Amino acid sequence: MITISVMIAVLGVLIGIAWYVQHNIARQTEINLALQNDVNEKQRALQYTARLRRIITNTEIQRNKINQYFVNPDTINTFFNYLEYLGDHSNVTTIIKSASIYIAPEKTQPDVPSEEFVDELAKPSTTKPSSRTTPLLVQLTAEGDFKDISKFLVLIENIPYQSRIDNLTIHREEEVIKGTNDKYQIWVADFSLVLLSFINN
Repeated sequence: MITISVMIAVLGVLIGIAWYVQHNIARQTEINLALQNDVNEKQRALQYTARLRRIITNTEIQRNKINQYFVNPDTINTFFNYLEYLGDHSNVTTIIKSASIYIAPEKTQPDVPSEEFVDELAKPSTTKPSSRTTPLLVQLTAEGDFKDISKFLVLIENIPYQSRIDNLTIHREEEVIKGTNDKYQIWVADFSLVLLSFINN
C-alpha cells in the first residue's frame, strides 16, 4: 500500500519537474524574443541600407549637377581650364597669375569710434564658420579689344559658381609687333576673382 509520505514525495517530484519545464519554457521564450528582436533590427537595418542605396542611385544625376557648382583641389585645374575656355570664347588672352586662399580684410577701428561702429561690435555674430568651404582668390589678367573684354567679364560674372569680382581695373597698353617698329593698342583688364564655392579638403 502506497503510504502518504510516498505520495507526497512523488507529488514533490512532479511539482519540481513541472517548475523546471515551465522555467525552461520561459527562458526559451525570452531567448526567442531576443533573437526575434535582433532579427527585426537587422531587417530594419537592411531595409534602411536598401533605401539609402536607392536614394543614392536615384539622385546620382542631381548630385553630380550640384557637385559641378563646387571646386576642390582635385578639380581646380578643370576650373582654370574653364576660365581659359571663356577667354578663348570671348577672343581675349587670359592669364591666370596666381591662386591662393582668400583672407578677408579685418575691420579696422576708426580713431574716434562712432556709435554705429560700437553697436556693430556689440552685436553677436550670426555667421557660423565653415570647416570645409574656404574662399579662393584667383588673380587674372585679360587682354584684347574692349568689347571682347567686356564680354569676358560678363561671362565671368555669370559662371555657375558662387563667386565675385574684386579690384577690377581696365587700361590700355601699347604693344610692338615683333620684327617691326609698328605699335598697336590693346585693352588690359586686371581683376581678382573670389571663388566662394571652393572646398578645401
